[in-house]
Amino acid sequence: MSRNRALATLGQLIDVVLHDGRQPVATIVNEALVGREDVEELQKESLDLSHIHKRFQLIEGQGTLLSTVFRRKQFVRLSNQNPKQIHHEI
Repeated sequence: MSRNRALATLGQLIDVVLHDGRQPVATIVNEALVGREDVEELQKESLDLSHIHKRFQLIEGQGTLLSTVFRRKQFVRLSNQNPKQIHHEI
């Protein structure tokens, strides 16, 4: 019984992480993209901003990676199952 409660709590936690995590990740990716585009425009004026450009690429890449994790079918599927289904899959 307590295992079922723990698994139900885990499922609820996963739901919260998925729900609350998607928006900040999307914001991170979008802002990094816009920042990188701004740097590219400034570089056309012969300013050396390559180090800033690389940072935006890293931020964008990490945000994309997190976004991919949040969309994984196993993660989403786990959050939508009842504790008995989770127990059988683990």
